[in-house]
Amino acid sequence: MIPEINYWAVLLATVAAMVIGSTWYTPKVFGTRWMKLAKVAPPTSSASAWLPILVSIVLAFLLAWVLAGAVTIAW
Repeated sequence: MIPEINYWAVLLATVAAMVIGSTWYTPKVFGTRWMKLAKVAPPTSSASAWLPILVSIVLAFLLAWVLAGAVTIAW
């Protein structure tokens, strides 16, 4: 049984997760404090940041897709 999933809603949830996450971890909000508490060094170049961002996008999409399927099945 494959539930009918609204993929526009899944894409919107993925974008929302990325916008909220990027806002949350900016240095002006909680980024500096988070790096200090987690003992994370700031990246030396932006080229080393593409892999974690790509993984975050994929995981946000999968989370939204699974949640949409679970809600559809539960409904």
